[in-house]
Amino acid sequence: MSWIKQMHDDSFRLTRNEFIEKHGERNVDIFDTNMMERLESELSPSIRTMEAEFYTDDNKLIQGVKNK
Repeated sequence: MSWIKQMHDDSFRLTRNEFIEKHGERNVDIFDTNMMERLESELSPSIRTMEAEFYTDDNKLIQGVKNK
């Protein structure tokens, strides 16, 4: 396994301090970048998720109007 791939994999399974101990302070940007990407993907709903929720809520409103 290449050392770059190893650092990438370690950034997902190690803490930041463990990563620095293993790969050095000069490579911590790899950890930080991967952490930022993970947080962004967790916090930002995908457009498909948002569309599904919108249409579901819209259909509930339509059904509520039809039932009255």
